[in-house]
Amino acid sequence: RPSVKSYNTTEPVAGNYWPINTHAVMRDSLAALSVMVDRAQGAATLKDGDLEFLVHRRLLKDDNRGVGEPLNETQSITPYDWVDPKNVTHTEPIRIGKGLVVRGTHVLSLTPPASAARSYRRIQDQIYYAPVVAYAPGQVWTSPDFYGLGAPLPPNVAILTVEKQPGGGVLLRVGHKYGVGEDAKYSKDASLSLRTLWS
Repeated sequence: RPSVKSYNTTEPVAGNYWPINTHAVMRDSLAALSVMVDRAQGAATLKDGDLEFLVHRRLLKDDNRGVGEPLNETQSITPYDWVDPKNVTHTEPIRIGKGLVVRGTHVLSLTPPASAARSYRRIQDQIYYAPVVAYAPGQVWTSPDFYGLGAPLPPNVAILTVEKQPGGGVLLRVGHKYGVGEDAKYSKDASLSLRTLWS
C-alpha cells in the first residue's frame, strides 16, 4: 500500500492474504479482472498478475504456527475437557465424522478499468440480493399494507434495513453502493425522496 513506507514480512504468503466478503479486483491500464464471491474467504496476489483465493483450509497435522492442534474441522467434535462413558477424563478433543467441505461460487468480470465498479456492484447485487424462497406449514402470509417501492432507487443507492419498530414505526437504512472515486458517474452524491419511496 502507498501508505506503508517500509514493510518487512517474515511470512510472505500468510502476510499477504486479506479477508474478502464481496470481491477482489486486479487491474492495469487496459483491463480490470473482478472476482465476486458468495462467502467470506481470503485473497492474495503473491506475484504480479496472479490472484488466488483461500476458500477453506484443512490440515491433518499441527503446522506449529501457534494453534497447537491440526486445523481439522469435522462434522462434529467432543469438548476439549470431557469424560467418556468409562469415566476417563480427556483433555484433547476427538473429531467425529468427515472433514468439512466448503464450496463457493466465484463470478468473473473482465471490463475496462473505468467501468469495473459498475460491473462488480451490479453482479454483487445479483449474488447478495437474490430472492430466497421459504416454505412453512400453516396459513398463507399476506401483507395488504405493503406493495413495494413506489419509485425505483437511484442506481447507486441500496436499502440496507427495513425493520418494524415498536409503536408502529419503521427503521429504514439506506447506503451508497460506491466508494469515493470508485466510478466517475456513480460515486457522486445521491438523492432519495422518502415521500415517494413507498407505494
